Amino acid sequence: MDRSRAIVIATVLVIVSIAAPLGSMMYLAWTRAVNEEQARLELFARRAIQRANISLREIRSALYAVEPLNLLPCSSDHIARMRRLTANTRTVDEIGYFENGLLKCTSWGLVNERVEQTPADFVTEDGLEVTLRMQPLITQGNAMMALQYRSHNVLTVPSRFSDVILDPGMRLAVATGSGHILGDLNAPDPDVVRRVVANPANGIDDERLIAVARGDNMVAVAMEPRSFLFERMREEELRLVPIGVLLSVLMVGLVMWSLRRRLSPLGELEIAVKKREFIVHYQPIIELAGGNAPGKLFSGGLHTGDALMLIAVASNALYGVLLKRWSLPLTTWTQLYVQAMFGSLILLPFWLAAPASPLTAQNLPMVLYAGLLASIGAPFLWMNAIKHLGAPRSALFANLLPLLVALAAWALLGEQLHAYHALAGALVLAGVIWGQRSAR
Repeated sequence: MDRSRAIVIATVLVIVSIAAPLGSMMYLAWTRAVNEEQARLELFARRAIQRANISLREIRSALYAVEPLNLLPCSSDHIARMRRLTANTRTVDEIGYFENGLLKCTSWGLVNERVEQTPADFVTEDGLEVTLRMQPLITQGNAMMALQYRSHNVLTVPSRFSDVILDPGMRLAVATGSGHILGDLNAPDPDVVRRVVANPANGIDDERLIAVARGDNMVAVAMEPRSFLFERMREEELRLVPIGVLLSVLMVGLVMWSLRRRLSPLGELEIAVKKREFIVHYQPIIELAGGNAPGKLFSGGLHTGDALMLIAVASNALYGVLLKRWSLPLTTWTQLYVQAMFGSLILLPFWLAAPASPLTAQNLPMVLYAGLLASIGAPFLWMNAIKHLGAPRSALFANLLPLLVALAAWALLGEQLHAYHALAGALVLAGVIWGQRSAR
């Protein structure tokens, strides 16, 4: 195996060593965040089931207390009993008495208007006829729920079936097993609630995180925006990503140790002797300024570097498009940090395989330029440009690079500018301006 092949394999192993532990930790952080948030939502859903059971039990007790009726219908004693039950039962707002399908009296008193009994939406197993939403004609209040047992009915506020304290941003609904919504908080989407009730299971979609709890023929659905997961995920990442980084460092260190052993002079000599690879090469020096044999520059044909340059250009274009399309919940500086970290780790095998190059006063400015301006400043500005302008418009500014290089060479190195430079610069500027106007 030659030197370049060893470096390529080592690079692939380094990428895998970085991606596998970090990717596993990120996936584990996401899974843990989802499970913990769903467990929290499920806790609120179970509380809602308990609250709904209490409300239904109180209503049932109030109705059973006036049935069978052993008093003269709508007498003062009858109305007084309904009034006491209404006052003493938190869930009950009004009790009414029906005869031949017409309302005769309520806990408020006698009814002089003609009020017909509202048809029930469904009937419970113990015989309660439930009307989900109805407008009280006597009090003219908000829409209420009616539960009828024989000749009496109870009016209650639907939210009593989901009367629990929620965290900000949460939505909750309590429904029957057949999909009838008894009560809700913070206006959850009814279609989503019915879809979840039809297949009651914890889940997540593009917009929300969902958790369910089941009771006696009732299902509580709690949900919150999916964006709430990111804060929980950041907490999990703080715990798990350092573990992934440690594993990556250990695996990369093992790869580097193996590579350096393979690329050591002793290792190279041993392989060269075994393969009889001692071959003399002669590379002519071509003086471009003197015009001596410039065609020899292309005599070697295409090389690996040409393919790498093509891959780099395509990757940069894809990076610009995906950076705009994928709205990652990370700040620009965080994305830049992750990019620099992965770039450093990927280039680490090449740095270790290259000859040592100490830091000196002569090369320090170039190192600072490459480390600060080229590796931090330029990518930061590029990310913000894509964020605000989009990939197509931002890419057009890359055409200004030759013009800026020519101006920098004239200002810093004393290079001479000619008329064709000015003409080319004008064409570049015109193209960029025209492209910006067309990209809007």
